[in-house]
Amino acid sequence: MSIQVLQKKIIHKGKFTTLWGTEFVAGERTRVWEWLEKFDIVYILPITPEGKYVLTKQFRFPINAYVLETPAGIIETKVTHENLALKELEEETGYTTDKPLEALPKYPICPALTNGFAFGFCARDVVKTNNQKLEDAEDIEIVELTKDEILKIVSKGNTEYYLDPRLLGLIMLAESKRNM
Repeated sequence: MSIQVLQKKIIHKGKFTTLWGTEFVAGERTRVWEWLEKFDIVYILPITPEGKYVLTKQFRFPINAYVLETPAGIIETKVTHENLALKELEEETGYTTDKPLEALPKYPICPALTNGFAFGFCARDVVKTNNQKLEDAEDIEIVELTKDEILKIVSKGNTEYYLDPRLLGLIMLAESKRNM
């Protein structure tokens, strides 16, 4: 089956996203796929010297619940991805590292719904500086978990929050880089 795109048009333009409709032909039917034009992000997977992952627990409006995830931020044009990742690490968690960051692969944030990409880094041997500097709209709690504790949450669930499903892939990537 081949897909032929006929046209794209803006359905709604917001402050941070634009809702698009892409009209296309698949088979013999004309359809419309709605998707969000979204900004790219940078994320960082912080690991303490004891091997714990430093995660953020924050409220996410689309699902009306708290989510455990990595520190992340919207990519700004005049800042390198690595510097932005370090900035987000310290601002959101109050942790930092003096070790070089390890680049992780770029991946699409949610390819069925957005065109945004995530650029990632792993920060090893992070230490707490107590310099957390949250923005007005941020309400972030810091959670340190071992890989086994994260896997337990995945297998049994948690009634207090959800776990960002990308986290398991990021942990696998970080561990594979460490073992190379």
